[in-house]
Amino acid sequence: MSDYSYDYINSYYEGVYDTTQYTSGQITFSGVATGTDFDTLIEGLVSTESYTLNNLENWKYQWESKNSALSSLNSALLTLQSTLEEMDTLDEFFAKSATVTDTDALSVSVDADAQETSHTIIVNQLAQSDIWVNTGTGFSATDEVLTSTAGTFVLEYAGTQYTINVEAGTTVETFVNLINSDADLDDGVRASLINDGSSYHLELRGMDLGADNTISITSSTIASLDPSNFEQTQTAQDSQIKVDGYPTASDAWIERDSNYLDDVLDGIALTLKDTTDSDGTTMTVSVDNDSIVENVEAFVDQFNTVISLIQEMTSVDYESDEDEPEASVMTGNYGVNMVSQNLKDVISTIGLGFDHYDSGTGEGDYYSTLSQLGISTDADHSSVTFGQLLFDEEEFLEALENDSEGVAMVFSADDVFESDSTDFTVLSIVDGSTQPGNYDVEYTVSGGVITSATIGGEDASISGNQITALSGDPVGMAIRVDDLTDGTYTGSVAVKRGKIPELVESIEEMTDSQNGILNIIQENYNDIIDSIDDKIDKEEVRLDQYESRLRDKYSRLETTLGEYYNLQTTLENQLAQLE
Repeated sequence: MSDYSYDYINSYYEGVYDTTQYTSGQITFSGVATGTDFDTLIEGLVSTESYTLNNLENWKYQWESKNSALSSLNSALLTLQSTLEEMDTLDEFFAKSATVTDTDALSVSVDADAQETSHTIIVNQLAQSDIWVNTGTGFSATDEVLTSTAGTFVLEYAGTQYTINVEAGTTVETFVNLINSDADLDDGVRASLINDGSSYHLELRGMDLGADNTISITSSTIASLDPSNFEQTQTAQDSQIKVDGYPTASDAWIERDSNYLDDVLDGIALTLKDTTDSDGTTMTVSVDNDSIVENVEAFVDQFNTVISLIQEMTSVDYESDEDEPEASVMTGNYGVNMVSQNLKDVISTIGLGFDHYDSGTGEGDYYSTLSQLGISTDADHSSVTFGQLLFDEEEFLEALENDSEGVAMVFSADDVFESDSTDFTVLSIVDGSTQPGNYDVEYTVSGGVITSATIGGEDASISGNQITALSGDPVGMAIRVDDLTDGTYTGSVAVKRGKIPELVESIEEMTDSQNGILNIIQENYNDIIDSIDDKIDKEEVRLDQYESRLRDKYSRLETTLGEYYNLQTTLENQLAQLE
């Protein structure tokens, strides 16, 4: 059934509540006498008069069915969005893994920036914190009093001196609490007690790793805590490693104040667990094809779930028993058609900011569409998957082997920007403002100064050697000019958005709780349903009044018939007496 507007319904039912337009038809009664079932008669008349109410309730059901279908579609889209958001960045989609020959010494985690290669890591030492223990005679109990007079305990940590004031009568346990609760130390040093079986010994532990985070007991007026009673049991030190033999000098190392090193190799985080021998351990980074295929399969499956739902709610049954084909609840619905078309457009078009590859010049993106990566739409009308996505894993893996980064970009590039020029560098774009696309850049340098500049055909601001787009789709793009030799320069910048982020944005727009197409349609449907409810209420009141009038009329008829019946009986009795 086609959709109708709110005004159409008001027009269609205009005058419904002018009761002069309705008749109950010509009804003839025979054999009427006392004992007639007037209730059944009235119910029949009211039922006959209820055709308008029935029509309204049927219309309401149809609009409620449409609303329910839109809610189901909205939920399916949100589920698709949730699935896509787990792979809408290169790090999430472009799964890489690393293996290590000596897992006791090293563990590794990698992201999309990690290069597919091998590295040899030598771990010379682990980063450690500083530890000092009072190795004197110790204390017999935790409640032993340290001093009978007030005193001070002074220590230095990481180059800063701290003074702990100790009151008379302070116990060993209380002193530990003084260290651990000192606001200035801020948990930089933690105190604890070690029980060796016969006595307690105070331990001071630096909580930060690295050679700079040392502890020294400077002075103490408490005899049992004299600096000479403390011994260093662990020395603060940095971690030391070599990567592929670098640094080359035997006594030179890459040093950090941590055993977690995520700034030595791009996209690779090293967790040092133990030292290695001079041969080190080998770490190998590779593309995790299985995980990437799982991502693509999840994307295709969830997308097809939405497409299947749309097909179900808009299908037409040409084999029904009706004289005309039977349409589904949302057949021809412009909102559902718009959602379907938006999804198909994203899937079938070139990625935003991508260029078709020119084999003659070698310019452009070798991969720029999903159809090049084994994902196509089933165009076979006789197929059970007609209109849905098909995934050719073999073709996809071939593309992945050929250019894994290019494949990942088509799927999940999240506004990645790049330039084809060596004369300038793109510094940044503004998330949410700079739109994906391809932008021509032109600027003129005169006397070593930039005198004019445009980005994407729009005038750009100039500040020193930096130009910034002020309007249009490239707004917010900042470019640094690296060559200030006089002349006019041109180039281009691509801001690339993969198909998954593009789909996420499209779904967000369609399902937006305020301005989304589905919400707007549902609000319109709710208004229509509310209007029909009002008319149903009025019609129910009219029918109640109609039934009340019938009962009053037939009550009077029953009374009159009763009187005639009594009169008939009297006359019959009188006639009988005359015989």
